[in-house]
Amino acid sequence: MNLPTWAWLDKADFKPVSVTASLDVAGFHAEATTTAEPDALRLDPGVDDAQVLPASGECAMKNGSIGQPYAPGKANLTPPCGVVYQRSSGDGTFNLRHRHLEDQLDGDRWCGRHPARR
Repeated sequence: MNLPTWAWLDKADFKPVSVTASLDVAGFHAEATTTAEPDALRLDPGVDDAQVLPASGECAMKNGSIGQPYAPGKANLTPPCGVVYQRSSGDGTFNLRHRHLEDQLDGDRWCGRHPARR
């Protein structure tokens, strides 16, 4: 309680993923490719009284990674990405969740953001 939990994802964890779907009907060919590429991590602490860092709860990618790992000597620093819980959950637990989806279609160059389902 009242100690920051540092959150981070290393550069090696980020890889774009593409999928192409195609359809051939009566001599007509159509295909679309969508690519998912990470650009941020949104933290959901699971309780209303927790403090997320940064205050928006969205940790942006910087130099290919997100956040920073905790290391000795950082005890008095505020993490660039993390959570501070104000109280104990007692004997209960909560899995920290994150979400972010972004779609991009080749061809027409349509882009859109969609909330992830929990």
